[in-house]
Amino acid sequence: MANETTSSRDSFKGKAQNDRPVQRTIGVLTDEEYVKTRLDDQLEYFNGKSIESQNKYKQYKRWEFALAASMPVFVTFSTAGPIEKAMIFGVSLSFYLQIMAAIGGVILAFFTKVLELEEYYMKWKDFRVTAEELRQERIKYMTRTEPYDEDDCFPILVGNIEAILNKENKNWQATSKQKAADHSQNRQLEQLASIQKVLQLTDKEILEKIAAENANPAPSRTPAPP
Repeated sequence: MANETTSSRDSFKGKAQNDRPVQRTIGVLTDEEYVKTRLDDQLEYFNGKSIESQNKYKQYKRWEFALAASMPVFVTFSTAGPIEKAMIFGVSLSFYLQIMAAIGGVILAFFTKVLELEEYYMKWKDFRVTAEELRQERIKYMTRTEPYDEDDCFPILVGNIEAILNKENKNWQATSKQKAADHSQNRQLEQLASIQKVLQLTDKEILEKIAAENANPAPSRTPAPP
């Protein structure tokens, strides 16, 4: 019986094989199917997300650079003598330049907060790293490079690919938890700042009241003559 088991184990070699196969109602996935439906699909996803994040990050940064460079120009020209004298529809050109500088400042602050919130730069780098790791494992498997130089190396490929994807999922979960914790901490700091502001206002009112009483002391009563 032991010899039959050993012989059975030795005979199970090759793609998607197991030394103790179990009865399944669905066919075993081959390496070709796995590469097409899983590896290539995830590789395309992370590569596309990396390119998308890169494009958005560079787009916002270009606008940031343009606004940051143009705002000082608007402010400088608004104080020039000829600009102040120039009129458009009865309004000084200097006024229009100041309005443009103010609007540019608002837009610049908005773009900065969007980049901080969406974290396009971090996503660009993280997605690119994951995509390159998947591509490297794919190339190794297609060229039968170690550790994929054995006949039954398909399970090793699956283990490595799923480990990379699992690591990316854990990183995403950790980032989400960190964002939630930062948001909660910011709310607590805002509440503490509001309480501190109220306390400071209360102390100020008390001090003002004491100062007013000291400046206008109540008249002293003189004793009535006997």
